[in-house]
Amino acid sequence: DMWLLANGLTPLSDKADQWQDQPSVHLLPLTFWQRLAVRLWYPLGTGIDSTYERRWDEQAGYWLQAGVHRLHLGGIRIETHTESRLVPEIGFADFLLSNQGKKLHARLVQKGIREDAGIPGWRLHVNSEYQAKSPHDVRPMESAHGK
Repeated sequence: DMWLLANGLTPLSDKADQWQDQPSVHLLPLTFWQRLAVRLWYPLGTGIDSTYERRWDEQAGYWLQAGVHRLHLGGIRIETHTESRLVPEIGFADFLLSNQGKKLHARLVQKGIREDAGIPGWRLHVNSEYQAKSPHDVRPMESAHGK
């Protein structure tokens, strides 16, 4: 969910530097009570008001994409921020989600394919220069399940 919220409908054009989207409210990391409020306030469902901006960092050689995602529940406003780095050679290198004082960070360590029908598998280790350089004080996720 975090990856989908951070990257959403990323345009495949280098000309697009700002856009808006309305992803599903189910992508937000909400508490039980917030999810209950969403069901009561929007019984037919709703989307999030998301605004994305991205810019090319010439020196580092990647796109930096930031998103602000807002949900209004009556007088309550929930705002989540995402940040993603897109490296042309490897794709999404890392992303960050900040929500209600909590931060989650995920980084691509390596990518590859497994052997299939006699084709030798290969792996590409991610160059350390593309590792997260976020100004935020983040704690890396300990597992794929968020434990």
